[in-house]
Amino acid sequence: MKWAIVDTRFWLPQSRKRVYIVGVKKALPNHAKYRFPTPPVAPVSLATVLDGLPLSVSRDLPTGKVFVRNKALAEKTLMNQPVGAKAVADCGASKAMPSSMQDCSPCVTRRRAKGAALWLVCKVGNNTFEWFQLPPKAIGRLQGFPDPFIDGVISALGDADVRAAFGNSFSFGNLLAICCCYFDYDQRCSFVRLMPAVQLL
Repeated sequence: MKWAIVDTRFWLPQSRKRVYIVGVKKALPNHAKYRFPTPPVAPVSLATVLDGLPLSVSRDLPTGKVFVRNKALAEKTLMNQPVGAKAVADCGASKAMPSSMQDCSPCVTRRRAKGAALWLVCKVGNNTFEWFQLPPKAIGRLQGFPDPFIDGVISALGDADVRAAFGNSFSFGNLLAICCCYFDYDQRCSFVRLMPAVQLL
């Protein structure tokens, strides 16, 4: 039995630290040799989540105090970055939580996903920014789900329920990385087919 705190940041463009506990039966070969995966050299880019998604600039942004505060903080993080820099802002975050991360999303949770608190902010000019509300498919990709699975869930549930389901799920990309360093190819294929269904039950 082994445990570790693993951040999704290296397998998904999301910072989500969780405790993972792995137990391997002694009857299985090489059970004592299990090691948690070594993070890749370079983190996954946010561009992998946004690729091919239709995004429309939001002109009428919320005016609540929390949103306005976090909006200003998100734009401040990009102020000295080149044009084209992107960040994901959690505009529902409290003062104690990270409100934005460049080229990465703060931790996706049910509250943030369902409340549509996650926004993409892009620097388009000197002190000029555009804001986009992240669609449900982007929330699913941030959790590491494959597109065919995301499309099936979106077609079966309403927008709010899809966001809540994805936000309340485990990060599939992390689970896959943790388990695949022990399983053989056939076991990995079974794991890939099984886990998306398990996470949303």
